[in-house]
Amino acid sequence: MTKKILLYSFLPACIFVQAQYAPPAGENGSTAIHKDSSVFIAWATYCHADRGYIKLTDTTLAYEGYNRATQGTEEDATGPADGIAVSLGDAGEALLSFSESIADGEGPDFAVFENGFPAMEPPGQYFLELAFVEVSSDGNHFVRFPAFSNTPASPQVKTFDQLDPTLLHNLAGKYTVNYGVPFDLDDLKDSTGIDIHCITHIKIVDVVGMVHPDYARCDSRGLPVNDPWPTPFNSGGFDLDAMGIIHTRKDITNAPPDIAEESLRVFPNPVKAGKQMNLVFEDEPWLLKEIMITIFDISGKNMLTKELVALPDLMLTVPSELKSGVYILVFRSDNRISRRMIRVDNRP
Repeated sequence: MTKKILLYSFLPACIFVQAQYAPPAGENGSTAIHKDSSVFIAWATYCHADRGYIKLTDTTLAYEGYNRATQGTEEDATGPADGIAVSLGDAGEALLSFSESIADGEGPDFAVFENGFPAMEPPGQYFLELAFVEVSSDGNHFVRFPAFSNTPASPQVKTFDQLDPTLLHNLAGKYTVNYGVPFDLDDLKDSTGIDIHCITHIKIVDVVGMVHPDYARCDSRGLPVNDPWPTPFNSGGFDLDAMGIIHTRKDITNAPPDIAEESLRVFPNPVKAGKQMNLVFEDEPWLLKEIMITIFDISGKNMLTKELVALPDLMLTVPSELKSGVYILVFRSDNRISRRMIRVDNRP
């Protein structure tokens, strides 16, 4: 919650089981990354938030006239971390995109920032609101990072109770404001439906935090994720501050090769909405397999995903509902990738 900094003196203690994972920021062995670290080479450029209710079990409950989280704006989650966040509410989601695809490099590849804070007492306890993290190579199919919460499922963590970061792993929000939780795409190397060398979208999903089986959201072992609940305020739920990028596709030398820019021609360009566009290759296109075409608008929203049969000359029908403007066409085949900027004309 964005207003949570005002609540220090009212936080009761919680009892937790033995520690297992990395400790809080500033302690030996912590994986927290400060927002000013030189490892960050870029930040998310676009965010779309699908806000959740302030109290999932009572959707009629309103705070300041609204039954969903309203604190912050989507723009607050773009650019460098600054402690100013967009609140997602119970089970709310945020979809992030960026100017360069994220790729699996050595160590963590990106980090997610929230605005948690330490408790006055006892030591080692923090007010944290958590979220799952998912990635996609096409904006449609998402794979969730394996996440673990050893916080006991009983008792329910109350509204202003604290959590122990050493009981949490691969959950955004594990660290306090100004410190990002790192994620390593190598954790997903055996996943299907994504290319860990070409991540185009990241989704942040609030965990809700309630342990009742009708509402609980579970970790990778099927155990309820217990975090402060309810948070019936306009600033409730996970507070997304920023997403910092550590490795992009162009920076990874072992990433699968791009299709040479000169080997793919796209015409006509501009193209009329609803009309066909030609994709022509100078090399042997019939050797390509599993051709997938995706069109994104400039905000990163997926407008079209279509599989094509490998032929010397490919034809793609541009969706008739596309408005006039600039779009990004992404071509993938055999783990190779190429991008083209196209202009669509929807005038009569």
